[in-house]
Amino acid sequence: NAEAMPFVDSLGPMDDISAANYFRLKRFLRCKGKPVDGESLLLLSPTSAERGETTPCGVPFERFATDIPSTDILCRPAPGEESTEPLRAHEAVLSVHSTVLKARLAGHEDPVSSDRASGSPLDSPPCRSLHFDEDEAVVSALLTVCYHGRASLNIPRPLTMLTKLLKAEEKYDMKDIAHWTQAAWDERAFHSPLEAYFAAIANGLEDHAKGAALKAVERPLLLTSAYISVMETTSAPIYHRFLKFID
Repeated sequence: NAEAMPFVDSLGPMDDISAANYFRLKRFLRCKGKPVDGESLLLLSPTSAERGETTPCGVPFERFATDIPSTDILCRPAPGEESTEPLRAHEAVLSVHSTVLKARLAGHEDPVSSDRASGSPLDSPPCRSLHFDEDEAVVSALLTVCYHGRASLNIPRPLTMLTKLLKAEEKYDMKDIAHWTQAAWDERAFHSPLEAYFAAIANGLEDHAKGAALKAVERPLLLTSAYISVMETTSAPIYHRFLKFID
């Protein structure tokens, strides 16, 4: 790594290069002194193991639903490929956990919906809609933690989802549940600091990215030779900053 970094530093901007190709270039440069032939040039191409790993297009999730009656809020995630059916919830539950959502609901900032979610009784009063910028997977996870607490995080969740959940909890000022998500994130990040770093950077959580990088300092030799599929869609400069930090 020490020999490869000066050469990579001299390449200039690498915004159009993926972290995966940067990783392969560094792998090739570590073979300094060996003849450049067909065998060594293969180091610049994905290995069979790397080709076997695919970056997930989406993370499977369990759609939120509650059996507690008298829901009065229709949570509407950002439009996406998922279901367009709103998620039914209770204003009291959301208000207890989020000062931001409580203020929005108290101020009637979101329009009152005259629609009813499918399956609701025809004589039930219309629910107000609460619009979210997050997708259905994140809103479902957010509501699940609000309703079921720490136990809902005992089920292993991908670092990408935990990171998005942390960002949403910060946005909506959900301090009383965020520490549970933070504990789950810390545990996953300890075992996968490189993945945690990429997820934090992608979601604008700089402090979490630094925390993941600090965890990586404890085992730099392992991580500088590690490949994960998310590198294929991560830019080389992000990976470069990570390597500079732990070098």
